Amino acid sequence: MAGQIVSIFTNKGGVGKTTTTLSLSDRLAMEGVKTLLIDCDAQCNATSTMTGKKPNNNLTDIFSGTKTADECTHAIRENLYCIPNIEQLSEIEPLIISKGHDGLMHMRNNLSDYCRNNFDITIIDCPPNFGIFVINALFCSDLAIIPTEAGSKNSIEGLFAAEKFIKEINEMRNTDLQLFKILTTKLDGRTNIGRDYLEKVNAKFPDHVFKTYIRACVDFQYAENMNKTIFQTAPKSSGAKSYTEAAKEIIELLELRKC
Repeated sequence: MAGQIVSIFTNKGGVGKTTTTLSLSDRLAMEGVKTLLIDCDAQCNATSTMTGKKPNNNLTDIFSGTKTADECTHAIRENLYCIPNIEQLSEIEPLIISKGHDGLMHMRNNLSDYCRNNFDITIIDCPPNFGIFVINALFCSDLAIIPTEAGSKNSIEGLFAAEKFIKEINEMRNTDLQLFKILTTKLDGRTNIGRDYLEKVNAKFPDHVFKTYIRACVDFQYAENMNKTIFQTAPKSSGAKSYTEAAKEIIELLELRKC
């Protein structure tokens, strides 16, 4: 099932959303899956890691109507591509809102066919809210992955809010959007809190939880500080192994082909 578009989103910050986007994208590409990462977050953290600079030809240009998706796609390394972003994305939010329905559908109208026709999977890093750019990303997507921080009461509340938001998107326009999987991050399996949290998430969302969970690992912080993915800085770490297993789950579940 090629050409899938997957948004990674939650309204809670600090749960590993961008780390998940970067790690899954990098690992899927390493597994031979032609992968496009779209940075839809005006904080541009995924862009910093992918391109290391403030790039010309970016998602803001696509929203502004000055560039096409093809013009804004940057080759990063084998099988890995990125449509980066710049902080000025937030400045054009009033322009997008002024366009009403067409503004909400901008990514769907200008990116969906391009992504499906040119990549095995597209992963969108969304901002940590339910705002105009998240709505754009979800209207463009087939599936949603929601990261959740193990042991956080606020994070599990965020799961229910995100699930509700997906249903609202279904009712508004995109009836094809589905909750794909919930990914538990920052889990310390040695603690009762961590184990209890994992059990609770599986009980409440029995068909929508990755078998793999992401272990708490200091190597993620080192990678972030160096603007690299964990596979570039600590490929043998427990964190890298966790995202490798999660990527393999995605490949199997979506029947992605390998180059």
